[in-house]
Amino acid sequence: PHGPHSNSLLRARSATRGIEGNHVALRLTPKKPCGTDEVQPNRRIPPRVSRCVGMLQETGWEEHQRRPEFVKIGIIVIGNEVLSGSVEDINSTDWRRGLGSLGAEVERVSIVPDDHGVIRDEVRRFAETFDEVFTTGGVGPTHDDITFEAVAAAFDRPMVHSPEMERVIRDFFKDQVNEAWLSMATMPADTELVWSEGLPFPVTKVGNVWVLPGEPTVMRAKFAGIRERFRQEPIHQAQIWIRSEERRVGKECRSRWS
Repeated sequence: PHGPHSNSLLRARSATRGIEGNHVALRLTPKKPCGTDEVQPNRRIPPRVSRCVGMLQETGWEEHQRRPEFVKIGIIVIGNEVLSGSVEDINSTDWRRGLGSLGAEVERVSIVPDDHGVIRDEVRRFAETFDEVFTTGGVGPTHDDITFEAVAAAFDRPMVHSPEMERVIRDFFKDQVNEAWLSMATMPADTELVWSEGLPFPVTKVGNVWVLPGEPTVMRAKFAGIRERFRQEPIHQAQIWIRSEERRVGKECRSRWS
């Protein structure tokens, strides 16, 4: 807030998390502001602030709870260049926005270096913690593209040759194919190749881990091909704008939902 009369935004989701272990869904869009109470030192919470917060209860939002089977999603961004800040991470931002528009929600994002052991441990931890995991980066033909090897180690699977992926690579590159490109046909055993219309290459999935490239244009195209798999019930937010100090609004919220 900037000054004693700054606008404070109440986000109902942050105030209502934890009710019976689920998340609350609500859309509340008042046509008019709730009020503009002037806040003086040592003054009690303005009545209009209390009334605005009370609007959340009056609309019956407690009855709109997220379903218990809410899918937990984690994202692992892989690359020394991202970790050092020389390359901006826009892939996880795209995913968070894209998944949010589908009613899904990302619970954690991790950025790790091009280190086999670090990637392996992080993938294993995420795979055990989250229902769906996305990795981005480290799946090309260069020496530091070690994501597949690390993912295989995380699931205790060997690296094997995929005849189907080799056919895809040969069909795409034709007479330009070389050993570097063909090396991408070696992947963790039992990797699922997920096809989508319009994609020249399938999306690869190992267990509950979706392994995608780091190049943003390619990543977006592949995510667009699988995004509907993650559609859930919509996530709604309640927003009430009031002219009051945030600390006074917070006190009112705590008195109702602590």
